[in-house]
Amino acid sequence: MATGDRSKFPKIHIWDSEAMLPLGSFSGLMTDGIRVLRFSSDGTKLLAVTCDSLNSIYVYSLVNNSLISKAKGFSKTILDAVWVSEF
Repeated sequence: MATGDRSKFPKIHIWDSEAMLPLGSFSGLMTDGIRVLRFSSDGTKLLAVTCDSLNSIYVYSLVNNSLISKAKGFSKTILDAVWVSEF
């Protein structure tokens, strides 16, 4: 399970959903809060969309605990995301 906050410099927390214990977190690059979080189908990646003016999109590796990719979103607010294919 993953949660993200809506602070100016947000943090994403990864949790063990059964034990309700923290497993890790991501922070430092994102701004203006987290709007969307989605795990890849195999559970190895996490996609995050921020609340900034660009609706920035981040993809994190849960295996390496690192940022894989960052991209500008759209001028319209992104309210949901779906993994279409794995890269």
